Amino acid sequence: MKRVLVTIPEGDVKSTFLPEHICAYLEQNFEASYNNSDTQLSKEQLKDMLKEYDAVLTGWGTAMLDQEVLAGNDRLKLIVHTGGSVGNLVDSYAYENGIRVFSGNRMYAESVAEGTIAYMMMALRRLPDYLDNVKGGGWRTESDVWEGLFDKTVGIIGLGTISRFLIQFLQPYRVKIK
Repeated sequence: MKRVLVTIPEGDVKSTFLPEHICAYLEQNFEASYNNSDTQLSKEQLKDMLKEYDAVLTGWGTAMLDQEVLAGNDRLKLIVHTGGSVGNLVDSYAYENGIRVFSGNRMYAESVAEGTIAYMMMALRRLPDYLDNVKGGGWRTESDVWEGLFDKTVGIIGLGTISRFLIQFLQPYRVKIK
């Protein structure tokens, strides 16, 4: 049976990304081991541990799986990252040595882009201020000026997966992209 190491420490992140049904799946289909501590595993710990595993499931904050960690490991064939980008997780050594690397980048990028639009609209319409006013028994005042997203200019720095989804999602608002 293939062995899988889950590096994500105990806590909210682990329970969010690895709910019970996912852990049950791992345990039914693999010999799964978990980081049961509340801290990330160090590079030294990973170097020693990973030699016994076929796959590793990582999350935010996992130490870099570079040549220092992976050298001499002929067993590890798969790295699955529950976050987006793997740029701070693996370097070329993993790819050059035939280790396949997967991430949730596309799925998470779409969600982040959607959230970005929500944050933009909240800021433009000053919803936090309005909600505080309503909670305090008030209502909209004459001096409140609310703006919407339609026909605005939006500046985007970088053109990664999140930005590409964001540009697509902004189209109905007729925004100008810079």
